[in-house]
Amino acid sequence: MGSQLDEVTAAPSERTIGGKRFVLRRMTLGQWGQLEGWIKDRVKAATKEDMELCGPDDQDIRKARLKELFADLKDFTLDSPTAQQALSTMAGAAKMLELSVVSIDGQAVSGSDVQELVDVAMAGELSQAVMEVSGMSENPPETGTESESPPTG
Repeated sequence: MGSQLDEVTAAPSERTIGGKRFVLRRMTLGQWGQLEGWIKDRVKAATKEDMELCGPDDQDIRKARLKELFADLKDFTLDSPTAQQALSTMAGAAKMLELSVVSIDGQAVSGSDVQELVDVAMAGELSQAVMEVSGMSENPPETGTESESPPTG
């Protein structure tokens, strides 16, 4: 049986995308929790915006939206439709990159730097690589090791 130290330590792996060399790390349990919290905050904020658009006579619509919110949060997992919808947005991709990118072309970066250094054209491909490295994709990571699946509720 081989070592799984890379999985246990969330060791980073390298990918070349758009001519740039990215070092991506698997997300730790804490980062998965941070991502989950970020998505839930977005769901709550969207519900609040919807409810603010309702007039005082739209109580049925407000009740329906609250019921949807409670259902979304009760059955929430990172592979749920609600989470996948949030992660498929540019903001969702940026959040995943913020949590996963360690360096670009050998220079260490912070989460806010990543958004400035990654152009929109490569964001989709880079997000897919992050998902592969983190175990959220059916495609295995190029490193040759299997990755852990994200926590599911």
